[in-house]
This record gives sequence, C-alpha cells and structure tokens, in this order.
Amino acid sequence: MITTLAPRLTEAERDAFWRDGFLHRRDVFDAATLKTLRTDLDEVSGWAAALRGSDQTVFGQEPWLDAEKPAGAYFTPVERLHDQSAAWAAVCRGVLHEHASQLLGVPGVFEHALGIIKPPIKGLTFPLHQDGVYYSPADGRCVLANVYLDDVTLDNGSILFAPGSHRQLWAHDTTRGKKSVSHPEQFQTLVTPQAQAGDVVYFHLWTVHGSPPNRSARCRRTVRVGYMT
Repeated sequence: MITTLAPRLTEAERDAFWRDGFLHRRDVFDAATLKTLRTDLDEVSGWAAALRGSDQTVFGQEPWLDAEKPAGAYFTPVERLHDQSAAWAAVCRGVLHEHASQLLGVPGVFEHALGIIKPPIKGLTFPLHQDGVYYSPADGRCVLANVYLDDVTLDNGSILFAPGSHRQLWAHDTTRGKKSVSHPEQFQTLVTPQAQAGDVVYFHLWTVHGSPPNRSARCRRTVRVGYMT
C-alpha cells in the first residue's frame, strides 16, 4: 500500500516557503512506502545489483573510481521515473501534488520526476545555480519536491540553499562546467535541511542551490518532482 495523502500544509509553512524559497516537511512517507520507493529507484537506475545489506553499502566493481572517467560522470540521473514505477506514479499524483498545489495556490501541473543518485566516494558536485535558467514558466511559479531516500549526513553531498534567493533570476555563466551563478560569493548564508529518509524538501524553481560531492561510503539518493502552474 502506497501512502499518497498527508496532513495539509499550515499557513505558517506556506508563509515560510515564500519567505525562504524552501520548506522542509518531515515524515511525509512511512517506512513501508519508503522501502518501496527506494527499491523501485534502485531497480530502475540499475544500482540494485551493486547494493547489499541493510546499510546499502556498495560492493563489486567500482566504476565511479575509474581515473579515466570525467568528473561529471559520477552521477546517475533517472529520467521519467513515474513512467517506470507504479509507486512513484502514485506519490506524484498524491501527496507531492497536494502539497505543491497548496504552495502554488492553484492545482499544480505535474512536470517531471527525476531520480538523482550520487555514488559513494566521488559523487558529483553541483555548483550554486537556479533551475530556472534551464527551464521556467515566465513568472517562475514552479515548486520542486526533493524526496529524500537517504538521511542527510555531513559528508554525503546533500543540497544547500541560499534563503530568500528565489525573488529574482540571477546572472549565470558556464565557467565552472555547468550553468552556475556568476557571483556565488554574494550568497553568504547557505543552509542544508537536516532531512532524513522519508522527508521532503519543497523549493522554488528560482531558489539558488547546489551541493558538495558525496564523500561517504554509501549512495545518496533523492528524487526531484516538479509542478508548475
């Protein structure tokens, strides 16, 4: 059974989202649902064969340590996850859609579900950027739901946000390999929601964010689901 409904967001939570550009909602998915969602992502992504044990440590060959591999290769995207997993399709239609619609103030239009897996030891760094430079409704009214399948730790490369940065589009360049904000030094305060597996962090399309590499011994798995007006 997949849990698709959760308590409505409070007015204070909606206000916090529009003030800071993000909102951390704890315990959105129970243990049984989380297990199903994690298993489906592992199987669709191809990582299931490389994981073992209750702590999901990695065994066998370690392609992410290949010295000949470009730095950007240490990252596994999983496109259109909702088309490959009934469980993910259910939560995209259910609780995530409900919360995103509450934040947008109108029924959200589902846009995408993208699995993001950072492998151990050398998982990719993402420089500070806004997703709105890649795709965007003209007014930027889009809510992204970051579903956590693993706990945030000090070294597993979790997302960093610049609070309040969602009120405009900032200048970007490509000098760091990907589109990134031209002057990252202007964002002095960066915060990492201390999320646990089963939590969801909702953030605005224009919120400046990035992430350090995964230096831990385990995969770091999240799924980003987008809703527009």
